[in-house]
Order: sequence, then C-alpha cells, then structure tokens
Amino acid sequence: MEEVGVIVPVAIAAVVILGGTATGIVIANKAAQAEAAAAAKAAAEEAEEAVDDQPAEVQAPASPEPTATTTPTPVAPVLKAKVFSCGYEVPNESGGSTTKSEIFKDVHEIWASDKTFTKCEAQVIGGGTYSTEETTALKTAYGEPVDYRKLSLLWGMCAETTHFYQTNGPINEVQQAEANGVLALCPDHPSADVMANGSKEQQERNAGLRFGAGVFEVGTQIQPGLYRATGEISDCYWERLDAAGEIIDNNFVSAATQVELTIEPSDFSVHFTSCGEFVKVG
Repeated sequence: MEEVGVIVPVAIAAVVILGGTATGIVIANKAAQAEAAAAAKAAAEEAEEAVDDQPAEVQAPASPEPTATTTPTPVAPVLKAKVFSCGYEVPNESGGSTTKSEIFKDVHEIWASDKTFTKCEAQVIGGGTYSTEETTALKTAYGEPVDYRKLSLLWGMCAETTHFYQTNGPINEVQQAEANGVLALCPDHPSADVMANGSKEQQERNAGLRFGAGVFEVGTQIQPGLYRATGEISDCYWERLDAAGEIIDNNFVSAATQVELTIEPSDFSVHFTSCGEFVKVG
C-alpha cells in the first residue's frame, strides 16, 4: 500500500498553530487591520507635519481705497484797470465856455451821466493782464501783430457818446474796422447800431438810396425813381444823359430849400453838383 501525502491548507495550519481554532483567524485579521490603521495614521501625521513645515502663503497687500480727486476752482486773472478822464463845457462869465473834466472808472457811469462829454481819454494801468475781449478788439480794429498801446484809444472811443462814429457812423472800411473794435469792447454802447450799421443817412448811402455830387449810371449805380434834396441849397445843377452823353434834361437852381428830380429807366446816367444829397423818395 502506497503512502498518501497529506496537503494541509495554510488556513488550517494557521488554525493549528494558534491552537486549532477559528479564533486564531479573527485575531490575525484584527492584527492586520490594526497595523494598517496605525500605518495610515502615521502617514496622515507625516502629511500634516509636511504642511506645517511649508512657509505661510504670502498675501498680496490690499489695494488702497481710491481717493476722491477735486478739480481746483479756476481763479479769474487780474485785469488791467481803466481810468477815464472826460471833458465837458460849462458857460463862463464872459459869455464863452470853460472846459472841465471828471474822472471815471467805468464806461457805464459815463454813459449814464447827464453831462455831454466832448472828449474822453482813457488810460490802461495796473500790473494785471489784458482781457480776451481787449485782445480781440485790437485785432478787429488794427489787425496783427497786436499793438496794446492802441488800447487806450479804443477805450476812449468806447467811453464817448458824441464821437463821429457814434453820430454819423463809419464811412469807409478802415473806419468800420475801428468801430467794430470799439464794439468788441463795448457791445452795449448806446450808439452800437450807428457804429455797426452807420447813421440812417449812411445806411441810405450804402443801400443806394442817397447820392451826393457825382455822375452815376442808371440801373447799376442809381435806380430810376423820384429823388429829393432838402436844406439850404444854392447853385444846384443836375442833368440826365443818354448813352452818347447828350443831355436829356437838366436844371440849375440858384437857391432853394428843396429840389426834386425824376430819373427815368431809359436814362443812361445822371450828374449832380452842389445840390447837397438827393434821397430816393419814390
């Protein structure tokens, strides 16, 4: 009879070693679990220590709160002062007149005065600066480069109310430019309309409604119609001419206070002399 080898399973052997009971297996399992738990705990503690050893994260500094900015209030420049010396006439004991003067610091005081000033002179003084209006006025009146020495002249005309520009109005481009410069300084001048547009008479001249001595072509320089001259008239002569220069009609008035003339559309030209001014009335 052959010997039969007996194979003993490891689990059974373990039971035998531990006393031959199933209790040994349980104990063995618990020991393995305890070891695993201890190893996991040790690994967790090492990880925590590694984290603790890391340098603390550097926090970026907080951005400062934006501060409100305020716009500084602009300070008006100190302008040069103006002083006005205005003369006026007063009767004297000898039957003539004496010139007196008053000092003003503002043109509006001059305009509001009950005196009739025949001449005003201005001085621009002080350590300030020139205003934008003053610079513009000089450019308007006299062009560039700007000559501030002429500013006193403009201010003087601005102060006056009986200057030629204010009673009759400018009569040419140079005078009109100077008058416009005065208006740049004093747009509210009592005679602003006359300075800007001329007197009623000058406006009529500009519109081709008023004519003095001269020869004028009908239809281009003077329009057909009824014209009248008034005033103290002496030695007035007028004539209407055709295209050949021949007289159609004429008249000589030695003395009169009114002279009338009708210009026909068929007239080529008219000629006036010593009649004052003819004004279109019809």
